[in-house]
Amino acid sequence: MVTEAELVSLVHVLAAMTFLCGAFIQSLPIPMRSLKSQAPSLQWDAVLTEIAIGTVYSVRLLADWIQSMIASSLAIPVEPGTAYAVIMAQLIAIDGAIMLLITTVNATVVFAPLAELLARMLGSSAGWVTNTIILWTMLQIVILEISKLWLLFWTLGIVFFAIPFKLGRRLGAYLMSISIVSAISLPLLPSIALWLEAQIGYQNSLTQLESFVADILKDPLNVATALNVAAPALLLSIIGNLLAAVIIGLMVFPVSFLFMMSLVARSVASLIMGYGTPASFNIGSHDFLR
Repeated sequence: MVTEAELVSLVHVLAAMTFLCGAFIQSLPIPMRSLKSQAPSLQWDAVLTEIAIGTVYSVRLLADWIQSMIASSLAIPVEPGTAYAVIMAQLIAIDGAIMLLITTVNATVVFAPLAELLARMLGSSAGWVTNTIILWTMLQIVILEISKLWLLFWTLGIVFFAIPFKLGRRLGAYLMSISIVSAISLPLLPSIALWLEAQIGYQNSLTQLESFVADILKDPLNVATALNVAAPALLLSIIGNLLAAVIIGLMVFPVSFLFMMSLVARSVASLIMGYGTPASFNIGSHDFLR
């Protein structure tokens, strides 16, 4: 596998090649202005490439600083592994509680009139929770891989950025922008999702669900009386509030977050490209006559 040091060496070679190419074009004893106008651009590209290669390791410090600043402003943990473990523990607990409720609803006399309807609604809720578990498992894999490879992709982007005549400028800019935006934003995603979930009222709904399940397991025959003969309606209300927090915080938000980060990456790529459009030559008889 190609290492970062090898890519850095390749970038230095390309930068030197670009600068020498610009110097050579500038020294040509021919009056082709459209060609000679590319010489200062090539030399400036070589300088920009050397500046970019100096950011390979300093960009890591920048990513860590931005993460810490955002995390401290929202009062959320920075470590994505801890936040991910909390999310998975929540989802598994909710999934288990819903499956237990489905069994209890089908076996308890209190819920007999609405047993089939409640079982279907709870089954649908369990499906949403399972889908959320799958989503976060995929996100965790992506976050782990990005944390290992983003600096390599940043360096690879600089390699394309350094190709003479801006031939790889667009691809290089997108690789650099995607790597830096992903490195900063993705590790914060689990923590921000937990923070948003808490703002919606997840913990209160989870406490009510746990209390409800405990009451059913403790005295299933008299649960309706204990809950003011409103057990089915109360159950649906608790499950609805809990699922609203889970779906908004752990399903809708991650997808929306990734979409917003794609827009940010595109803007960063445009900023990196600057004037970076492929050089075009118009070498013809008109140039010799200028």
